[in-house]
Amino acid sequence: MVRLITLAQMVETFDRSLNPDAAPPSDQKEAVLQVKALMADHPALKKFSSKAVAGVSEAHRPTLASRLSRLDKQTGAFLRTELTLHADWKTDIASVRNSVVHGLPSSAFFLKNVIPLQISFDILMILFEARLLVAFGFDQPTVREIMTKNPHWWGQSNHISKHVKTFEDFSEFVP
Repeated sequence: MVRLITLAQMVETFDRSLNPDAAPPSDQKEAVLQVKALMADHPALKKFSSKAVAGVSEAHRPTLASRLSRLDKQTGAFLRTELTLHADWKTDIASVRNSVVHGLPSSAFFLKNVIPLQISFDILMILFEARLLVAFGFDQPTVREIMTKNPHWWGQSNHISKHVKTFEDFSEFVP
């Protein structure tokens, strides 16, 4: 769990350094003021005010899943083309990470099955390495060649392909 959390943070930070967050849209400040006013007018909502304001204030920032998608696109979709991943792999990794980081009830799943943690880590490591090679100036075919000739490639890619279904098991888990 610690390795996954640390690597996910490192990948997010790497994406931020390569792709700085855009400035908030001009209408966002007005939306924040409207949320504050709405919450102030309804006493039953007041206790949720700070979280609602924060949600609107931060809505322009990319999610972990969107950052993973962007990084993969910047590698020429290396993960999507070289691994057997379904379209929601980015969201799955974000869900696994969030479950652990925030101690959500779904984290009880990992008491019996740690494979989603393991393959999330493996996927993030591959993505980080591939994107780092692009940042170093390697073109996409060379990145693909370097990555797939790594002695660990077969084991990692096989492990991921074999167990990617555990993301579904995790998403269907009811604590």
